[in-house]
Parts: sequence; structure tokens; C-alpha cells
Amino acid sequence: MSQNNFTTKHIKIKDLKQRESIEIMLKVNTPISIIAMHIGVGERTIRNEIKRGLVDQQDSMYGFKKKYSADYSQTEYERRNVTKGPNLKIGKNIELSKEVTRLIRDEKYSPGAALAKIKSESVIEVNVCERTVYNYVRDGILEIEYTELPYGKESPRKNKKKASRSLKNKDGISIEERDKAIENRDCYGHWEMDTVVGGTGKGSSVLLVLTERHSREEKIIKLPNRKQESVVKAIDKLENKYGKKKFREKFLTITTDNGVEFLDHKGITKGERTKMYFAHAYSSWERGSNEVANRLIRRFYEKGYNIEKKKKKQIIKLENWINNYPRKILGWKSTNQFLEDKQIF
Repeated sequence: MSQNNFTTKHIKIKDLKQRESIEIMLKVNTPISIIAMHIGVGERTIRNEIKRGLVDQQDSMYGFKKKYSADYSQTEYERRNVTKGPNLKIGKNIELSKEVTRLIRDEKYSPGAALAKIKSESVIEVNVCERTVYNYVRDGILEIEYTELPYGKESPRKNKKKASRSLKNKDGISIEERDKAIENRDCYGHWEMDTVVGGTGKGSSVLLVLTERHSREEKIIKLPNRKQESVVKAIDKLENKYGKKKFREKFLTITTDNGVEFLDHKGITKGERTKMYFAHAYSSWERGSNEVANRLIRRFYEKGYNIEKKKKKQIIKLENWINNYPRKILGWKSTNQFLEDKQIF
């Protein structure tokens, strides 16, 4: 981080003259670092200012292009100031504002999870709700861009129409035969399994992800590739770690998609150490816990990210982060808190 960013990171752009200077410098392709130094603010502040001030301007006779407008940005700034008003709740609680911003920006927390974390582990008074934080981000009241939120609104749920069984797993057990108690998440020990792919190429490392349906407990194992034997070896190591008896108690069932890496279901379930079910093809909602867990992982490892360079301790750190992340579905408890309260091993 440059010295300029360090010493000016809390200074905001407030007047039209500053914004007009930014607009002029952008027109002659002045580097962000130079603009920041000239205005006397951090580079992040300049980038955020440019994003907020983009409007469609005619670039030629036939087309439009997004460009920064000082007038538009100033108007938006004044509108946000009116929105804030004199009685803005979070404005009276600087510590809360700073900690919410830190958790969302640096720790990849959602607004709801950030508030839950502060409530459970901090002496800071929480006097706002999750929806209010989203509104503050939208209106520019917090120093967070909306694009910095982990994800916005959930994607529309797909129609849960029945899909045909995959021909690849004719001898596997269909999810249709799975006990209804598993579907209802009534008890512990039923897992969903998937792989998170990193870079491209047949030999690229992947993450084997297991998510427990009742508690959302997460197990993440780095694999050298996406081959069936690598998955079986990973399950073998888990069994060795827990011992045969405890493994059977902990991993009662595992549900996967029809990926090639899971075709050796006999190897995965050998010795009847667990029972395995296959979801319908193209039916990711049947492994909803996996899908949510994978999105949490993607906050740190975006698609195309080279997992190969990640060491075991970094994978364990990610696993611990997920298991300590407050979940709305668990009453804003983390998985570890939930398991402790339920006295589940």
C-alpha cells in the first residue's frame, strides 16, 4: 500500500471542484495514483468515486460509453447526505461502522453475519439491522461498494422438476431412495459432497468439499486432480483420521452429483463404511448445502484460481473460517457453536 493510501484513507471527496479536477484528469488518462495524490485522498477513494460517478455519455454518432461525470457524482453525493439525515443510527456509533466495514471488506462477511459476529464476540452496541446495513451500502453511507458484498440477492430458485437418472450411474443408488428424515435435515451425519475446480487443465488441483446437512459442518480436502482414485484416497484418509467406528457414526450417508470423480461409489462406500446416493442430473438444488458452501469458498478462490499453490494449512484455515461463520439458518450461530450447543461430536 502506498504512503498516500495509508495517510489519507479516511478522507472523503466532498466538493464539486475536486470532482471536476478528477473528470479533467481522467479525460487525459491520468493514472489513479497521480489523481489520488493531487486530490489528497487514497487510491481506493478515487476508484470508488469513479464508480459512483459513471454515466452513459455519447461517445460517437452511434454509440454510448460510461464516463465519469463530476456533476452527476456531486448530485448523488448531496442526495446521499440528505438520506443520512441528522439521526442516522450508525453515524452515532463509529466503532460499529468501522467493524462492520472491516468484516465485510476484509473478512468477506455478509452484513447479517457481520452484525451477528459483533453481537456475539464484541462489546460494541449493535443498534442497526441487516437490512439497514444493505441500505447504508447502497446509499454510500458506509465506505463499502455494493460490489464488495459477498453476493446480493439470491438467484431465482430453479423449478424442482424431476430430471432423468444419469446413465453413468445406473448401478448407483438414486436420491429417490434416500430416507425422508435425511431430506428434512432432522439428524446429524448426512453429508453432501462436491468438488470445487480451480485452474483449467486435466492435472489441476481441486477441492473435495463435504457439507453436513443438519449442522452445515464443512470438510475441505485438497486433491491433486479430479480422478476417482483421488476421491477414494481422500475418503480413506478421513476414515483413518476418525477410526472405522467413529467414521461410520459421523458419515452415515453421502449424496453427490453425477460427476465422473464420484463414479467409483463402491470404492467410496467400501466395507459399508457409509451409504452413497446420487442426485438427479442437472439438479444442483438437491445438494443445496453444497452449493451454499461452494459460494463461501468462491469468496476467496474465484473460478480459475490456481488451487495448486495453496498449502494444507491454508485449506484448513478456510475450513475453520466456514465452520466459524455465523449462519442465519442456524439462528446466526456458527456451525461450531451449533455443534457445541447440540453436544454433537
